[in-house]
This record gives sequence, C-alpha cells and structure tokens, in this order.
Amino acid sequence: MIAEVLQAGNLYKAAHKVMQNNGASGVDGMAVSKLALYIRANRDQIVSSIHTNGYIPQAILGVPIPKERVNPDS
Repeated sequence: MIAEVLQAGNLYKAAHKVMQNNGASGVDGMAVSKLALYIRANRDQIVSSIHTNGYIPQAILGVPIPKERVNPDS
C-alpha cells in the first residue's frame, strides 16, 4: 500500500488537494505553495527514506480549539 501512496502522481495529487483546501504550513514552516516544487526536487530522497525506515516524522502541529464550558449545576 505504501508503494501506491508514494507514486509520483499520488504525491502531486495530495499536494494539489492541500493547496485547494487552503492548507496551512506544518511544523517545518514550509509554505503550502512551495510543496509541489519541494516534492518534485526531493521525491527520490523522500521515497527512499520512507522505504528504508529512515524517515522520522516530526510531531504534528496542535491547534487548540476553544470549547464552550458547560455549567454542571444548570
């Protein structure tokens, strides 16, 4: 399954979807507009590092979502 995910067409399709959805940059700070060019320039290295278990993802960027407090006495 990972081989299908890492096919060039699927990587570019995913990058395009992120750009369509106005995705935000991740913890690396890379602008979404630069994602496709980055994949194009580094795809072989990215795929190789994933296949050899050399890729270690960074922690996800958490964004707190304010919640309305409910009073239990009500």
